[in-house]
Amino acid sequence: MVTALKTMIKLVIYIAVIFTLSYLFTSMVHLTGPIGSKITEVVTEYRGAPVDLDSEYADLTQAITLTIFFTVIVVTIIKMEWRVAAAISGIGILVMSAIVPPQDLVVKAIDWRLLLFLIGSMTLAGILRETGVFNRLAVSLLSKSRSSLGLLMLLGIFSAVLSMILGEVTSIIYAIMVILELKRVMRIDLKPLIIFTVLATNTGSVALPIGNPIGIYIAFTANIAVSEFIVKCLTLSLLELMVLVLLFKLVLRDYTKALDQELERSRELISKLSVARTIDVSGIEVKHFKTSIFI
Repeated sequence: MVTALKTMIKLVIYIAVIFTLSYLFTSMVHLTGPIGSKITEVVTEYRGAPVDLDSEYADLTQAITLTIFFTVIVVTIIKMEWRVAAAISGIGILVMSAIVPPQDLVVKAIDWRLLLFLIGSMTLAGILRETGVFNRLAVSLLSKSRSSLGLLMLLGIFSAVLSMILGEVTSIIYAIMVILELKRVMRIDLKPLIIFTVLATNTGSVALPIGNPIGIYIAFTANIAVSEFIVKCLTLSLLELMVLVLLFKLVLRDYTKALDQELERSRELISKLSVARTIDVSGIEVKHFKTSIFI
């Protein structure tokens, strides 16, 4: 109870400081000249009505919006369990204060195509996991990896290539599913591998325009062909992946040594289980185990 009270007091102080700094910033910045006119034009077109971004009301609404945005980040850092409640509360404040009209929130602020795409990706990831696809990929990674360097290379290439063709968000989901399957047999903390996978995914996503939304935007806006991405970005992406693997090996030497030992033990376990699946237990029938050898 005392800890929760201290956290709330700390949060209130943070909010007060953030609001004060945000209001000072918005009141000091004036949108003048060609750039200011262009920003005002874009906001007016988005809102569908004339907007004076230099008025006191605009300064106040912008300060409140910035305060809510940074408060959600601060709440996430202070207490991860509160992040969803903080985000929903912030949206509620924006709507109830009429800073963002409800119709704009539903129609303009939410990208339903992206939201449905993520829901579909999550659903498909669950289906693939239940059918044992990620399990087989994990077994293949362990079987082909003779060292931690080999595992990092295979995992990095898998994550990078997947992000090139499916996008980084979907790739992160699928690659982490594979790592979670590794957790069933490997007695080692896999958080560093998850971080490595995310970084490899981000590295691979720059190789092709469909790797991330920014690439798609740049390709259409600047009229850049896919072949130009391949020539200029693919090489750089592969080089960055190699640097990432080497840095991981150098920075986390103790972890990679432990990973080498765990890989050897895991391969022996997989080999024993694979042999056990073909043992004739009755002289006539062959015993069959479940699809997952990690159970």
